[in-house]
Amino acid sequence: MCCSLISKINALVYHGRDIQEYIKQWDYLVDMAACRNGSVIFHEKIIVYLGLQRIKIPRCDIPKHMPAEISFFVSSRRSSSRFFHTGLVIETKNDLWTIVNYKGGKELIMTVPRNEISFANREDSITDRHYHLLLK
Repeated sequence: MCCSLISKINALVYHGRDIQEYIKQWDYLVDMAACRNGSVIFHEKIIVYLGLQRIKIPRCDIPKHMPAEISFFVSSRRSSSRFFHTGLVIETKNDLWTIVNYKGGKELIMTVPRNEISFANREDSITDRHYHLLLK
Protein backbone atom coordinates (compact mmCIF):
# COMPACT_ATOMS: atom_id res chain seq x y z
CA MET A 1 0.00 0.00 0.00
CA CYS A 2 1.27 3.47 -0.87
CA CYS A 3 4.67 2.25 -2.11
CA SER A 4 5.06 5.32 -4.31
CA LEU A 5 4.44 7.60 -1.32
CA ILE A 6 7.10 5.65 0.59
CA SER A 7 9.53 6.10 -2.32
CA LYS A 8 8.97 9.85 -2.33
CA ILE A 9 9.61 10.09 1.43
CA ASN A 10 12.72 7.93 1.02
CA ALA A 11 13.92 10.36 -1.67
CA LEU A 12 13.86 13.07 1.01
CA VAL A 13 16.09 10.87 3.18
CA TYR A 14 18.43 10.36 0.21
CA HIS A 15 18.71 14.14 -0.12
CA GLY A 16 19.46 14.53 3.60
CA ARG A 17 16.10 15.94 4.69
CA ASP A 18 14.57 15.23 8.10
CA ILE A 19 11.36 13.24 7.62
CA GLN A 20 10.11 13.07 11.22
CA GLU A 21 7.31 15.56 10.57
CA TYR A 22 6.13 13.57 7.55
CA ILE A 23 6.14 10.35 9.58
CA LYS A 24 3.87 12.04 12.13
CA GLN A 25 1.59 13.10 9.25
CA TRP A 26 1.42 9.62 7.69
CA ASP A 27 -2.38 9.28 7.77
CA TYR A 28 -2.78 12.78 6.35
CA LEU A 29 -0.33 11.98 3.51
CA VAL A 30 -2.09 8.68 2.77
CA ASP A 31 -5.40 10.52 2.46
CA MET A 32 -3.83 13.28 0.34
CA ALA A 33 -2.35 10.67 -2.01
CA ALA A 34 -5.60 8.63 -1.94
CA CYS A 35 -3.63 5.41 -1.48
CA ARG A 36 -5.25 3.95 1.62
CA ASN A 37 -6.57 1.04 -0.46
CA GLY A 38 -3.82 0.71 -3.03
CA SER A 39 -1.76 2.83 -5.42
CA VAL A 40 -1.14 6.56 -5.12
CA ILE A 41 -3.69 8.49 -7.17
CA PHE A 42 -2.55 12.09 -6.58
CA HIS A 43 1.20 12.03 -7.25
CA GLU A 44 1.50 15.74 -8.00
CA LYS A 45 -0.13 16.80 -4.72
CA ILE A 46 2.39 14.70 -2.82
CA ILE A 47 5.33 15.94 -4.92
CA VAL A 48 4.41 19.58 -4.21
CA TYR A 49 3.69 18.98 -0.52
CA LEU A 50 7.03 17.22 0.04
CA GLY A 51 8.95 19.88 -1.89
CA LEU A 52 10.13 17.51 -4.60
CA GLN A 53 10.48 17.76 -8.35
CA ARG A 54 9.78 14.69 -10.49
CA ILE A 55 11.34 14.30 -13.94
CA LYS A 56 10.36 11.34 -16.12
CA ILE A 57 13.33 9.35 -17.34
CA PRO A 58 13.64 6.40 -19.74
CA ARG A 59 14.56 3.04 -18.25
CA CYS A 60 18.01 3.09 -19.85
CA ASP A 61 18.84 6.37 -18.04
CA ILE A 62 17.95 5.22 -14.51
CA PRO A 63 21.62 4.67 -13.50
CA LYS A 64 22.42 8.29 -14.40
CA HIS A 65 19.71 9.81 -12.18
CA MET A 66 19.85 9.02 -8.46
CA PRO A 67 17.54 8.70 -6.68
CA ALA A 68 15.18 7.15 -9.21
CA GLU A 69 11.63 6.07 -8.46
CA ILE A 70 10.98 2.97 -10.56
CA SER A 71 7.91 0.82 -11.17
CA PHE A 72 8.11 -2.93 -11.69
CA PHE A 73 6.40 -6.22 -10.89
CA VAL A 74 7.16 -8.37 -7.84
CA SER A 75 5.97 -11.82 -6.90
CA SER A 76 3.54 -12.12 -4.03
CA ARG A 77 4.81 -13.96 -0.97
CA ARG A 78 1.35 -15.42 -0.40
CA SER A 79 0.46 -16.65 -3.87
CA SER A 80 1.87 -17.23 -7.32
CA SER A 81 0.56 -13.87 -8.56
CA ARG A 82 2.59 -10.75 -9.25
CA PHE A 83 1.77 -7.19 -8.27
CA PHE A 84 2.81 -3.78 -9.50
CA HIS A 85 5.20 -2.02 -7.13
CA THR A 86 7.35 1.09 -6.78
CA GLY A 87 10.80 1.34 -5.20
CA LEU A 88 13.60 3.88 -5.01
CA VAL A 89 16.95 3.15 -6.67
CA ILE A 90 19.66 4.84 -4.62
CA GLU A 91 22.78 3.37 -6.23
CA THR A 92 23.90 1.40 -9.25
CA LYS A 93 27.25 -0.35 -9.54
CA ASN A 94 27.71 -2.12 -12.82
CA ASP A 95 24.68 -4.38 -13.05
CA LEU A 96 23.78 -4.29 -9.33
CA TRP A 97 21.05 -1.88 -8.24
CA THR A 98 20.43 -0.90 -4.62
CA ILE A 99 16.72 -0.34 -4.11
CA VAL A 100 14.83 0.92 -1.06
CA ASN A 101 11.54 -0.94 -0.52
CA TYR A 102 12.27 -3.41 -3.34
CA LYS A 103 9.80 -6.06 -2.26
CA GLY A 104 7.94 -4.22 0.47
CA GLY A 105 9.01 -6.86 2.98
CA LYS A 106 11.38 -7.31 5.88
CA GLU A 107 14.50 -6.01 4.13
CA LEU A 108 14.26 -2.27 3.64
CA ILE A 109 17.26 -1.98 1.31
CA MET A 110 18.26 -4.70 -1.15
CA THR A 111 20.91 -4.92 -3.83
CA VAL A 112 19.71 -6.94 -6.81
CA PRO A 113 21.01 -7.69 -10.30
CA ARG A 114 19.36 -5.42 -12.86
CA ASN A 115 18.15 -8.42 -14.89
CA GLU A 116 16.11 -9.68 -11.90
CA ILE A 117 13.94 -6.55 -11.88
CA SER A 118 10.73 -7.39 -13.68
CA PHE A 119 9.91 -4.26 -15.67
CA ALA A 120 6.90 -3.99 -17.97
CA ASN A 121 7.52 -5.52 -21.40
CA ARG A 122 7.08 -2.35 -23.42
CA GLU A 123 9.09 0.74 -22.58
CA ASP A 124 6.29 3.00 -23.80
CA SER A 125 3.59 1.30 -21.74
CA ILE A 126 1.77 3.12 -18.98
CA THR A 127 3.29 0.77 -16.43
CA ASP A 128 6.88 1.45 -17.50
CA ARG A 129 7.37 4.77 -15.72
CA HIS A 130 10.44 5.95 -13.89
CA TYR A 131 11.30 9.32 -12.36
CA HIS A 132 14.30 11.21 -11.09
CA LEU A 133 13.27 12.75 -7.74
CA LEU A 134 14.98 16.05 -6.89
CA LEU A 135 14.50 18.66 -4.19
CA LYS A 136 12.72 21.75 -5.43
